[in-house]
Amino acid sequence: MNKSRIAVLAAALLGLGALGACSENPQLIEGQRMGHTVVDRDTPPWQGEPLPFQTQYTRGDERSWEKQLTKRLQGQNEYIRIGG
Repeated sequence: MNKSRIAVLAAALLGLGALGACSENPQLIEGQRMGHTVVDRDTPPWQGEPLPFQTQYTRGDERSWEKQLTKRLQGQNEYIRIGG
């Protein structure tokens, strides 16, 4: 084989490899189907346990959860944070 044939073959293999990288595999989680999701055990956020790094709220109390969410959002408000 001469050098030009090897170069063409290498370029063709590189091109095929690049085209193979263009495809995307579907990323599905357990219980999910292509095109739509099937969620069997979705609960409202106030039904779960508060995480240790969150403002604490009473489990099952929607009002308590909303208050902690408002407090968290106000902590991210730049005008309030810098005292303006």
